[in-house]
Amino acid sequence: MSDLINIIRRRVMPVFGAPVNVRIKTVKIPEMETLNQTANHLKGEWPLKLSLRDGRFFHFKIDPIISLNGGNVVSKREVSKGYIRGTVKERFTTEDWEIQISGFLKSDNGQYPQQEVKNLIEILSAPEAIKVENQLLLAFDIHYIVVEKYDFPHTAGSDRQAFDIKAFSDYDVPLFVKK
Repeated sequence: MSDLINIIRRRVMPVFGAPVNVRIKTVKIPEMETLNQTANHLKGEWPLKLSLRDGRFFHFKIDPIISLNGGNVVSKREVSKGYIRGTVKERFTTEDWEIQISGFLKSDNGQYPQQEVKNLIEILSAPEAIKVENQLLLAFDIHYIVVEKYDFPHTAGSDRQAFDIKAFSDYDVPLFVKK
């Protein structure tokens, strides 16, 4: 700290031509709190677990990045010979949440995470809705997803594998009503 004060004195004193008293006060910057919270995310604050009905599951060792996109289903009708420009819109319902999950798998032994990749593909390719456990998804009332696509792109480093998953929210709705 005294080195910093001496540097300030050397640079400021010539400007004012007289000795300068320098006091340095530490302050908390709100942005630093946000950065600390973001860093905590990387330490396992937002874990994701995927589960199937038969009990098989996959728990990500490193928290993936989850993005959500939503919207409304809107029908547009054109009015012929109308005096008002544009269309008449009718909102029918909300769309499913579109979910993008990205991250990487890393092995504990320094080798390619072959077993982790195999286990994840087994869960993602199951012909059923996948139960998800994650605080962000829970905040949006998402308990199940249906996977549309998954990708394992080339990844630098022999001990990791990147992945991208595109999925949609789903609800466990019984199709048959028992009387």
